[in-house]
Amino acid sequence: MNRRAFAKALAMWAGGLLLWPKGGDVAQIGDLFVKLGGGETLTRGEIDQLRLEMNRLQSGVSRLDTIMGPTGGLDPNVFRNNSNFSVLPGEMASFSSGTAQSIADGVATALVFPTVSGAMSWKFGLRRDETNDDKIYVSGVPGETVYHISGFVGFASNATGYRAVFFKNASGSANNTLACIPAANGQVTVVPYSFYRTLKIGDDYVQLFATQTSGGALDVSYATFAVVRVR
Repeated sequence: MNRRAFAKALAMWAGGLLLWPKGGDVAQIGDLFVKLGGGETLTRGEIDQLRLEMNRLQSGVSRLDTIMGPTGGLDPNVFRNNSNFSVLPGEMASFSSGTAQSIADGVATALVFPTVSGAMSWKFGLRRDETNDDKIYVSGVPGETVYHISGFVGFASNATGYRAVFFKNASGSANNTLACIPAANGQVTVVPYSFYRTLKIGDDYVQLFATQTSGGALDVSYATFAVVRVR
């Protein structure tokens, strides 16, 4: 740009500033359109204001396009919820049961949870199997989405053997050990568990299993089972 062109552009910019409404008198975009619709002429400052605001709006929309999914909503490949560290509510679901379930000796048995609502049985964003009452579903990006499994299982009193909790995914068997402890006599043996895992396939589920080696059938007295998507 030569000196004459630069001086002309600077003068136009300065003129626009002089004509710009001051302080609280800055017009809203909608008011400027109403003024145009009524056949009124905008000042140079108002035209500049309208141009800058429309450019900013267009820039914001362009940025939104980069994080929106093709069918609406946030693109999960760009913006992922991360539970406690997100401005979005965490995606989670839980089962709980106080109904006794018999577990055969040495046999990994799927735990069944009555579908009830309450302090330890809920769903927010994740889906539960409410037909068989035994699975929580997780979806996301394989290898990148992370979820947390936690809860506890209470076995009836018996001093023999061990008590263990496993989980199973859609593509595997119930051989993923969450926790294993010796039995306690004279009281319920409570097995707490907590485990983080990455998603293996795009749409998966988590199912909880229990086993025991008391030498005979033994009840699970109560249990809780929660899954929280953390990334």
